[in-house]
Amino acid sequence: MCPHHKLAPRGYFFPTSLKMLLYTTGGKGSIRYIFVHGNHEISSFSDEITVDAKIVVFTGRGNMYVVNGSYTGSIDKVGSVYGDNADNSSTKYSFSNGVCTHVDGEPNKFVPARDFTELLLKNVSIPTLIMVEIPTDQIGFSSKLQDDVLYLAIMVYGRSDRASCSLDDRVYLGKTMRSFVPYFVQSLSIGSDSYLPGDAQTACKEITDCLELNADEKELNEFIEVYRNRYFRDPSVPKEAILESCLLNIVKMPFDLNSSIMHGLIKQ
Repeated sequence: MCPHHKLAPRGYFFPTSLKMLLYTTGGKGSIRYIFVHGNHEISSFSDEITVDAKIVVFTGRGNMYVVNGSYTGSIDKVGSVYGDNADNSSTKYSFSNGVCTHVDGEPNKFVPARDFTELLLKNVSIPTLIMVEIPTDQIGFSSKLQDDVLYLAIMVYGRSDRASCSLDDRVYLGKTMRSFVPYFVQSLSIGSDSYLPGDAQTACKEITDCLELNADEKELNEFIEVYRNRYFRDPSVPKEAILESCLLNIVKMPFDLNSSIMHGLIKQ
């Protein structure tokens, strides 16, 4: 048994035989997650807080299955659930003494992978976009999908005890969620069980190849240009270099839940 087993919330420790977790678990069997944007929040959270966030559950094909707790039904086209009016929509998650008690003012409303999601909502910087692979039977709803795992994307815009993110940040995260994340999920899911921490360069090149092959060219190019304008401001940098730089920042540091709790990055 893993020595950190006792640190994981109930229901979130998995046998090492489980395949397709984000990066090979190295025997720990703990959920791993990565930051597409943002980081952990080092300061403690208040007893009573409200978190402004958007939660999306993807299949391994990059299709959106649940958005903010509402089922989208069958989706044939990657990313098709999003429209111009949906990019910046969000939900209010209200916490009392560390427990989420209301969602948009309603008690007992469904939250995907509730225990894990509650921990992240309270423990990340503003703004943040996180992606995690979670076994389908741990997501919290009955699914007819054949996927062994589903991908949970959590986008946090603000907290009542912190300043909210700027409009520019909100628009950037919305564009990232719509034009990049579905294709990133699709590309990563093909071989996520073969990547190891420290193998980020190889992962970046393979994911880049998959993205260029499978992603909608118009949407991917739009995201690359948004990323260029935000971080490079240099029109001469090739698109491939921008994409690989973006991916390297994402995949170079996977976190696992047990270790994050042990080292104080996640406070329960």
